[in-house]
Amino acid sequence: MAQMAMISHCKIPKLNPFDRTIRWFVFKGKRLQCRRYHPLTYIDMNGWLVINASVKSLSYHGNVNACSYLSFGRRPGDDDHVRYSSTATNFTNKIKITGKDFVKVICYNRSGTIVYENLHALINEKKINMADMRSTIRRGQGRDMSIAILGIDSMSRSNFIRKLPKSYKYLQRNMGAFVFQGVNKVGENTFPNMATLLTGKAVTGVWYPPEELARKNQTEHYDDYPLIWKKFASKKYVTMFNEDKPGLNMFNHGSKGFRKQPTDYYIRPLYLAMGNSNVSKNSKEYCFGGTPKYYYLFKYFKEFVHKFNKVPSFSFTFSSDLSHDYVNDIEAADDDLYALLSDINGNGYLNNTLLVVMSDHGHRFDPIRSTYVGRMEEYLPFFSMVLPPWFLKAYPQIRSALSLNTKRLVTFFDAHETFLNVLNFRGTAKISHYASRKLSLFSEIPANRTCKMAAVAAHFCACHKQVPISVNSTFIKTAAKKLVSHINTLLSKYSSICAQLNLNVVKTAHKIQDTNVRHGVDKYIIMIQTTPGGGLFEAIINRTSDGIGKSEQIQFDNYLVRINMHGKQSVCMEGFDTTDRQFCYCKNFLKGSLVT
Repeated sequence: MAQMAMISHCKIPKLNPFDRTIRWFVFKGKRLQCRRYHPLTYIDMNGWLVINASVKSLSYHGNVNACSYLSFGRRPGDDDHVRYSSTATNFTNKIKITGKDFVKVICYNRSGTIVYENLHALINEKKINMADMRSTIRRGQGRDMSIAILGIDSMSRSNFIRKLPKSYKYLQRNMGAFVFQGVNKVGENTFPNMATLLTGKAVTGVWYPPEELARKNQTEHYDDYPLIWKKFASKKYVTMFNEDKPGLNMFNHGSKGFRKQPTDYYIRPLYLAMGNSNVSKNSKEYCFGGTPKYYYLFKYFKEFVHKFNKVPSFSFTFSSDLSHDYVNDIEAADDDLYALLSDINGNGYLNNTLLVVMSDHGHRFDPIRSTYVGRMEEYLPFFSMVLPPWFLKAYPQIRSALSLNTKRLVTFFDAHETFLNVLNFRGTAKISHYASRKLSLFSEIPANRTCKMAAVAAHFCACHKQVPISVNSTFIKTAAKKLVSHINTLLSKYSSICAQLNLNVVKTAHKIQDTNVRHGVDKYIIMIQTTPGGGLFEAIINRTSDGIGKSEQIQFDNYLVRINMHGKQSVCMEGFDTTDRQFCYCKNFLKGSLVT
């Protein structure tokens, strides 16, 4: 079981990544079934689209008669569709691609049958006036340092250690990474955490402080959001924003994304094209033909860092495809992530770059989440920073602060402030009031910081010790029944399509030791399972008593979530833009077999 380690004023659980209570949930992930053949075509670092002669001979036995490509890109004003060029360009051995972001290659045999199809992304330097950029930069003393952020969805610090051991070892031993033990999530899922990282604001899903930015609905766009790359772009930084799972992209899921392309480089059209490609229809899970889907993202990130390592840039790349649904599958990416890190580090591409390798939160739906350790892991995402050795040598006070802060309570508000510190760096760390919710990690985080000071809601706070109590106590049984009744009340407006839920079992119960709770109020967190559907729900309960045992009240906090996947159980609510969907078990499944 987890021990409590003193980190600043709060006590962060010192989690064992291989704790015996989670051993049944940690095992070898799915082996990727991508047909690992060498692709017939590739684009080299100079922008040439090349037919690999040896692959053509050995794999296709010379049965390739003609190849052509179509360029494609984002449809203007539309974040959900791509537009292809009207005519194809034929080529024989190789052809220089200029002024294009993405190409679709098709090759035919002598009878005109398609024998090969692939998509390629390339960093089109013609978008950027490199001469102008080089004339305005002021390299030296840490000014105009680039920021490259590489995120992996749903990765706790513990799971990064478990499942990406080669990459973790390389980050620490070869790159001197500062790995932060006390980064605490501020919101439920990807959107509130990453939107806070990118705006410095409390957005929908961040309970404390009050909401400052609203999440957009199904008809709205995010062009007016104060995203940090706009500030970098205003100072002539090259910008990039990438994700690899278009259906779950943070600014597209449940909304319309962006009218205007948000950054100079934006890979979303490539992944949209993948979804509509014949190759995808014949590909295994996580694959596009013979290549893992995440690999396209890694390659684009590497080429961007390479192309622009001499000029200031800001990039945010976030991979979800392999890590979002299951806790173990991400291990398949360890070799490729290690290769990526060793490439950009070994070739000196990070000499003027702050590299951040991170996540948004731990796993929210995998069965590991039903354990106490899994709950704590969800609160504590992986977060690391790598700075150039010359910078740390020049600014020893910053190095010292970063080292101290790896054991302090930190949030994505602080990360945002650090990025602004880099943007406006003048040789010193930005100093903020000690009680501010946004503190640059280049200065020491106060040792007495609490979740309230850091703007972490109580129900996400890993600092509060949770003491297990009996699930058979009268109070917990009563609270569980009231919780189910509360969920059914939320579902009452959908009673024509959603079944009423019943309590199956109380799985766990803990008392939260929160010193900020007012006198006479006790906090508990309980996990229940309901029928039909087997939903696992977690809620925080406030128990108020008069102190003499004559009366008590049970109230629910605004934290109530499902911690296992609802899958197709709530398909009848697809048209509803509401968080209530997680509670619904569609009535049309009651007479048939259970659909999960």
